[in-house]
Order: sequence, then C-alpha cells, then structure tokens
Amino acid sequence: GLTVYEPSAWGEQLVAEQRIRDYAEGQDIEWTLATSHQVFGRCERVTQPDPVKGLPATLAMRMTLSNANPDSVTVRIALGAPGDWQVRGLPGTRVKDGERIVEVTVPGNGRRTVTWSARSQS
Repeated sequence: GLTVYEPSAWGEQLVAEQRIRDYAEGQDIEWTLATSHQVFGRCERVTQPDPVKGLPATLAMRMTLSNANPDSVTVRIALGAPGDWQVRGLPGTRVKDGERIVEVTVPGNGRRTVTWSARSQS
C-alpha cells in the first residue's frame, strides 16, 4: 500500500491511503490523491471565429494556471491524442499513455500562462 502524509501546524495529517498492485522497479505509477482546492486552471481559445468563415484552421490557445500553495507545483496538461491535433509553440510535449501531454511548473503563490496553437489533423 501507499500512505501519504502532509505536515501541518497540528502535526502530520493523513492525505491519502491506497492499495496498489506490484510494479517493476523504475516503472511509472500514477494514483489520484484528491482534487486540489489550491491549484486552478482556465483554458480558453484566443482565436475568435470570423462571422462569415467561422473558425480558422489553426487556433491560438491559452491556459492560465494559479497556485495558492506556498510551494511550486507541477501541472500536467493533456492536449489530446497525437493523431487528433497538431500542436505548435509548446516545448516539452511528449506522448504518455497514448495522449500528448506537457508538464509545467507553477510557482508558489503565483500564476503561469501557457500559450500554443492547435490545428486539427482530420
């Protein structure tokens, strides 16, 4: 099993406890602890549709992340399957479990804005 504690003014507090199966040494594992009430994200399409032509083939996107924690956090942004979208302007993207992702660090008590362009491959 896996047990996670977090320090607090009242001593260590239990954050999560979960049973996990056996994994090979060095293998990545992921588990859900809980929904964060301190880290927020807002994703929006910057490109506005033309009243006559509709949306252009390439869309400008922006995600604003805020972190109310005193320490920095790493946020994973899922960008969809590699075959669905061509993504540009976002360094560090990689494919994990069949989905294109990027991980960004948001400073403690701070914000980070991430921008990119996306073009449908269909």
